[in-house]
Amino acid sequence: MGQQYSFALKLLHDHAGVLKDLAILNHDSLKSAVVHLNETLRKFAEGKGHYIMFAIKEPSEEYSPYLWKATTRIYCFKINSASTNVDSERIMDLRQFCKLYRDITKQLRHMHSVVDEDWQKIDPVGDEAYETCPVKLEEIHESLCASVIFTRVDEVASEDSNSEECCICMDQKAEVILACVHSFCKTCIERWSDVNKTCPICRNEIHGKKDYWEMPERPSDKEIGQFVMGLAEGAGAPT
Repeated sequence: MGQQYSFALKLLHDHAGVLKDLAILNHDSLKSAVVHLNETLRKFAEGKGHYIMFAIKEPSEEYSPYLWKATTRIYCFKINSASTNVDSERIMDLRQFCKLYRDITKQLRHMHSVVDEDWQKIDPVGDEAYETCPVKLEEIHESLCASVIFTRVDEVASEDSNSEECCICMDQKAEVILACVHSFCKTCIERWSDVNKTCPICRNEIHGKKDYWEMPERPSDKEIGQFVMGLAEGAGAPT
């Protein structure tokens, strides 16, 4: 039993850094990470009513290869263990899946054995052991049950709704927004627009740069503070 969980943990440790940086993520690494995550969660779901399985929805061939990060989607299925029927499903973009993946691996890195002792804690990249942290197996199981993971999928989607990252590279900050409200860094959208007249995500037609809106920089906390102080001083001045 202990070897089973140690093996499951090692699978995700081997991929702990795979999805850490979207800028260098490649398609093969993503596929490998999904396979290992499915294997690990299936082991934790033994004897349970449901288990979670992820599947990659490949982008259409009409999309340029460099757009794969923006157009790839990950399905999350909640499957009935007895009937193997899909009870529910969700769909995530790549950024959302990476967040969920890191959440799950974070839970597993607290696990070292299946006995109720102090369990070894692993550092963020899974390479170095340090200090000890008392974690119970029951707590790990609770955090990785199908219903909790499914709820976390919804939370990740909600958290990601206000993301300011480029929809194409998912690395640079978004600087331009289109009428369809998809946002991109200037480098990506200009490269795309050289040969295409549609939004790279939804395919809505765009009519050159007149359909671009540059996103203003968010003011710093200091600038906000100075603005508020100015309002307060103005309110107290005699008229």
